[in-house]
Amino acid sequence: MRSFSNAESLGDNPVVNPVVNPVENPVEHHLMSFQTASSSAANCPEPTPQLSIEPLRDTDQPLFEALYCDSATMQNIATPYAAEDIPAMFQRCFKADQKAGSVRRFYVLHSRLSHSPIGMISRVPTGLIQAPAELGIMLLAKARGKGCADEALASLCLHCFQQLQMAAVMVRCHPENKGACQLNIRLGFTAAPAELQDGSGLLCWWMPNTPEQHEFLRRIGTCHTAV
Repeated sequence: MRSFSNAESLGDNPVVNPVVNPVENPVEHHLMSFQTASSSAANCPEPTPQLSIEPLRDTDQPLFEALYCDSATMQNIATPYAAEDIPAMFQRCFKADQKAGSVRRFYVLHSRLSHSPIGMISRVPTGLIQAPAELGIMLLAKARGKGCADEALASLCLHCFQQLQMAAVMVRCHPENKGACQLNIRLGFTAAPAELQDGSGLLCWWMPNTPEQHEFLRRIGTCHTAV
C-alpha cells in the first residue's frame, strides 16, 4: 500500500513521497465533485468496532514521530526518519491534507477503548482514472495483530467506493512484506491489471467497486470486538 505500507499491513511506504512532497494531479480535479471540506469528521470513513477514524489535526505530530521514527514500523518501507526531521515533514503533510477537494488524505485511528491514537490510514492520488487512489496504513506496535488493520482499511475502501464513487482503489507493498500481502488477500484485493503496474518492483493490488465487495467489506469491518 503505497500510502504507507505498514509493518503489520503496510509494507512499502511510498505515501511518504507523494504526501510529503505534494504535487497537483489532474485526477484530483476529476474527483472534486465527490468531496467537500477536508477537515470535517463527516467526511471520514465510518468508525469500526475497535476504532474511531478522525481527520488529521495539528496536534498529531507525536503520532507521526512514533510511526516514522520507529525502525520496526518502517521495516520494508523506508529508512526511519530522524526526530528532527518530523516537524517539517508533518507540517507539509498537514497543510496538504487541508486542501479541499483533494484525493490526498491522512486519517488518524483512535482506539475506542483507550481513546488514544494507534495509527494512521491514508489515500493518495495515483493519476489513474481507473483507480484514482492508493491506500495505506501504519499502526503502532501495540495495535498490531488485533484486526485493527482489517477494520480500518475495510472502512477506508467503503468510504472511497460509497462516498467518493471511485471505480477501484489500489494498494502496493514490498514482496517481502508478508503481513501486507496477507491483509490484501483477506480484504479481497487481487493483482492489478498489467496496465496499472508501474514497474517499481512493488506488488500492486487493486479492488474494483462492486456491490458484492461492499458487502464483504462490511462483514470484515464489523466482525471484531474491541480489545
